[in-house]
Amino acid sequence: LYTPPETDLQLPASFPDELVVEVRDRTDRWRVLGVVEVVSPGNKKERAERDQFVAKCMSYLQTGIGLVVMDIVTCHHRN
Repeated sequence: LYTPPETDLQLPASFPDELVVEVRDRTDRWRVLGVVEVVSPGNKKERAERDQFVAKCMSYLQTGIGLVVMDIVTCHHRN
């Protein structure tokens, strides 16, 4: 089992509760073509928050906007 070496360096970081990356068509009035949604712990905490996140994602898909959902914050240490 590999363990990375310890470091004396630390980088404080603050992440917003909501982060959205939009892909826009600059030839068509900057129309949104696709969205990358990054899941945060706040999106997963309570059922109402999860339902709201899913509803937002469904609204993108229902209007023909491409969607990628990335969940990079997890406490699971397995595939």
